[in-house]
Amino acid sequence: MRRKYSDWQPEVSLTPGFVKISGEYDFELIKIPFSATGRLQRKTGQSLFFLPETIEVGGFTVPPKWTKGQLQELLGSLEFPLEVPFPLELSSFKIYQGYLEAEWREPPVEEVGR
Repeated sequence: MRRKYSDWQPEVSLTPGFVKISGEYDFELIKIPFSATGRLQRKTGQSLFFLPETIEVGGFTVPPKWTKGQLQELLGSLEFPLEVPFPLELSSFKIYQGYLEAEWREPPVEEVGR
């Protein structure tokens, strides 16, 4: 995430069941603070998808109808690849205070190397 949105200076906080992403959006000469709280969902065996539920921009809460379609259009993909140096797939995960517990599995032999 820090590579994809480096200009935002994002910070990620993990609490049981939820993820909070916060940072600053550089809007011309003004830096506007933002935060989004939501859940993570397994998208593929190598990526997670962030589903925002509450969003604050500049201290104001964004209406719930924006948390889905319009936000994703504004930000682009909220899918984040997991960079694992060997052929494993994310099987399941749980969010705890300060850390993410992930369970990995080896893909079937015919999928390795694709």
